[in-house]
Amino acid sequence: MQTPFQAKALQRSLTHRVGETAEIADFSQGYTYWKTAFDEGKAGVFKITVRQAVDGLLSGNWEASE
Repeated sequence: MQTPFQAKALQRSLTHRVGETAEIADFSQGYTYWKTAFDEGKAGVFKITVRQAVDGLLSGNWEASE
């Protein structure tokens, strides 16, 4: 699953490094799909923290907020 986040939301989510990797999975196909939808106004990005997004995904409870 790919989940687009606003850079500021990711920065608010980071507390400490837990590791590092030299390999990143190829995400180009998913990114292209999302970017096309974003450019058409059919997709967006999370502006909330990663924890808030995961909690919402797991619980199914979402509130529209800015």
